[in-house]
Amino acid sequence: MVRRLFTVACMLSLLLCISAVGLRARQGRVVGNRHEIFSFYLKSRHARYTLRGDADRLVLCAPPLAVVHYPWPYWIPADAMKDPRPVPTLLALMRNEDIDWDLMHYSDQKPGDEELKVNHSYHYGDDTAGRYNRLTFTDEGLLHPGLLDALEDPRRAVAAHVFLATHPMNGNWTLPRRPTGPFTFEFDGMKVDCAPVGEPIQGGSAGGLVDDYNVASWHVDPSQFPALRAQWHARLDRPVVTLPYSRAAVATAILPALWLAAWLRRRALLRRRRFENLCRTCGYDLRASRERCPECGTPITPKPDGIIA
Repeated sequence: MVRRLFTVACMLSLLLCISAVGLRARQGRVVGNRHEIFSFYLKSRHARYTLRGDADRLVLCAPPLAVVHYPWPYWIPADAMKDPRPVPTLLALMRNEDIDWDLMHYSDQKPGDEELKVNHSYHYGDDTAGRYNRLTFTDEGLLHPGLLDALEDPRRAVAAHVFLATHPMNGNWTLPRRPTGPFTFEFDGMKVDCAPVGEPIQGGSAGGLVDDYNVASWHVDPSQFPALRAQWHARLDRPVVTLPYSRAAVATAILPALWLAAWLRRRALLRRRRFENLCRTCGYDLRASRERCPECGTPITPKPDGIIA
């Protein structure tokens, strides 16, 4: 039984060794800013861990910790802190339909320059003024774990992606020209399908006169959500264990090497015992025996030439 378990363990270890060598030889793909061969998630009760194969090593990653990255050095609007509910509660209330899109075009742009800036805004599904405003003025390091968790929920994935891509108030997404019908734009890797826009609303801004096009309806294909999760986990997860493929190959080759050495030793021992007319089980001298080993009872197999083995 022990020998059988050892053989199974050796076979599994050999497969892992071959896999490590094969992964090292593969080209892989680029996810986010990282070269990756494969990745899959290990969902626990409180977190989502990622086991991924980078170009040269295996990496086990954990979600980012909720820590302050960049303390706000400037004045925060008073209404941003009116809502007394904690940040996890506000993130749980986040919904995709809270996102509004509009396109802004500066009227005084040079002739032939039809680039439109893609803007987004939030409305408050629970009628709580300042909900997203408060999150905007919350340090991104405190939001990352909750936003990664929100990506798991199809009802919040779009809002979480937008918030991750633009917090704290950064990012620049544009369209090359004014849309004349239904159109699609890409927002940091997420494709948004939009209905035709109507006539613009003209107004003024610090940059000059603007034409503002409101997007009445939009849709994001849910099939994109796994790629968005992979994108943000690739950017934000923290490595906790790394193992180069070379070390993995050496470590997993130890058991198969031991098995092969034991097998070769056993074959050599059996060959020697057969050549010297010894019992193949216990090594007892069988020259005076004919049917069974008198020591252990193993049947004696005649040699092809009629000599008793």
